[in-house]
Amino acid sequence: MIYSLKKQHGLTMISILMILIMIGGVVLLFFKIVPIYMNYGKVKSTIESVANLKDAESKSKSQIRKLIRKRLAVNSVYDLPKDAIKVLKRGNYLKIVAKYDVKEKLFANLSVLVEFNEFVEAGRK
Repeated sequence: MIYSLKKQHGLTMISILMILIMIGGVVLLFFKIVPIYMNYGKVKSTIESVANLKDAESKSKSQIRKLIRKRLAVNSVYDLPKDAIKVLKRGNYLKIVAKYDVKEKLFANLSVLVEFNEFVEAGRK
């Protein structure tokens, strides 16, 4: 009996399938998480722009909340919880806090949870 000493080259069908499953998982995560961070960027830029207004310290809490709501609507951010953005005001000091969680279902009973905590301060304490 003669044995061939040639080495095998290439991938088996199972290894190709495993690589495709891993690539699919990464792509799924990418398409689920990127929109969450894009919305976070919009929220962050909104609270920064409102806090950096010239007369932001002189506005009331309700006026600031209204400005934030309008700017979020313009940026198409609608799924933010009502208590996600808090406005703290004492005299000429203004602090806007955006703290919220986003839970996104991947498939079956597997979900991803992303937590955000951002704040902006303006004026003097």
